[in-house]
Amino acid sequence: PTRRSSDLTFRGSGASGSPVTLLFDPGASMSTAVWSNAIVISSLSYLVIDGGVPCGTTGGSCNGYIANTNNGTSGSHSTSQAIVANNCSNCEIRNLGIYNVYVHSGSNAEIDQTQVNCIVYSGVNFLIHDNTMHDAGWCLYMNSGNAQGQRVYNNNLYNIDHGIAVTPNGNHAPAGPWYFYNNHLHDYANWDTSSNAYHHDGIHCYTVDGRHSPQEYGAAWGDMWIYNNLFDGNIGNNVTGHIFLEPGVQTDGSATPCMDGTSILHMFGNVLLGTTANGSVDLGRASFDPLTRAVDFYNNTVFGPDASSNRAVVYESVNLVNAKNNIVGGANKLWDGVSFTATDYNGYINCPTGTSFNCWPVSGGTNNFSTWLSQCACDAHAVNSQANFDGVNSTTGVLQTGSLMIGAGTNLASVVSSWPAEQQSALATDRNGIARGGGAWSIGAYAPTGTLPQPPTNLAATSH
Repeated sequence: PTRRSSDLTFRGSGASGSPVTLLFDPGASMSTAVWSNAIVISSLSYLVIDGGVPCGTTGGSCNGYIANTNNGTSGSHSTSQAIVANNCSNCEIRNLGIYNVYVHSGSNAEIDQTQVNCIVYSGVNFLIHDNTMHDAGWCLYMNSGNAQGQRVYNNNLYNIDHGIAVTPNGNHAPAGPWYFYNNHLHDYANWDTSSNAYHHDGIHCYTVDGRHSPQEYGAAWGDMWIYNNLFDGNIGNNVTGHIFLEPGVQTDGSATPCMDGTSILHMFGNVLLGTTANGSVDLGRASFDPLTRAVDFYNNTVFGPDASSNRAVVYESVNLVNAKNNIVGGANKLWDGVSFTATDYNGYINCPTGTSFNCWPVSGGTNNFSTWLSQCACDAHAVNSQANFDGVNSTTGVLQTGSLMIGAGTNLASVVSSWPAEQQSALATDRNGIARGGGAWSIGAYAPTGTLPQPPTNLAATSH
């Protein structure tokens, strides 16, 4: 097989309908001890980097790949970016393997994790899909800009501190539409440290704007779409959240909020497993913004493996949350700070009665489901299996025969009729493409006949 050990920098652009494509031949690779930048395509347009064969979310080796062979805790402690694509418009990275950018082990924080990346990118209409990437700090790093028309889908990311960091400009700067779907993000534990120096996130969004410190407002997202993704595996102890959209002023006085009050967020069909430090889903708001953002939260499955003092779902002072058909459980404070007026048909599991677990935080918190319902005036059609999993597979989230969640949701087809046809169709089927049907839908991400795809095979850190 062909192996290249010198970097590539593109000097020119393609054109609409005629992009310039770098295509990896069968078995071709780019590997060296430590890449500073293996491929650079910045400030250009209409370029494609193609590994040759889709490798996506089902595991196994990709055809073409980029790899470091000696960067990590037991090797060189060097910054490294496999692909740098800042301000690259109408560019695409597909079917590619990116391996061992930095192989972290042990409990020390010997590297700046933000500087060991699979892809650093920005630009309009940027596509990243059908790739397998593992062993990196901030694997994908959307480095400023408006994130307009960007799509990240069908990727398998693991052994990472961050799956993707999204950092658009703040203070009402326009952003989106932005699409993140059908990805598998898993296994953050190898980035744990004794000092909790690296906080792990699947998706981490915050804004950057040198004109204001702290920032008063986040970006104005004209639709952020996060759907049909799987977050699981050994996520470690230093996790902030599978999805962490930063709020306003935090305890250290900093403020880099992801969204302003005009933003629109759609999250559906996601499976988020494993107890996290703050919350599997953290949708904070800018402290200075009015509570006007719109959030659709439909048919997600979010729970930890067992009840704990941590939270399974956290919303920090967010209103206009349309929360329907979700399975939530396995932690303290299943909802936090939510306006409950549009909350219904949700299923609650694995939150045992007991003084230490206040699953529904109204009037200081309560573990009494009836008390919560009467105070929030919501979820009249909820399914409450408070102390157990009620036919929800505790490791996959798949509904098992006889579960009370089957057919207990509401059909949302008419509710989302104003959505683009692509996203309507994505909600109407589960992660495996199984139709939710024309009648009452089941609660959670999976249709009752859905089966979990084969999990990806973790590629050993020394295999490339």
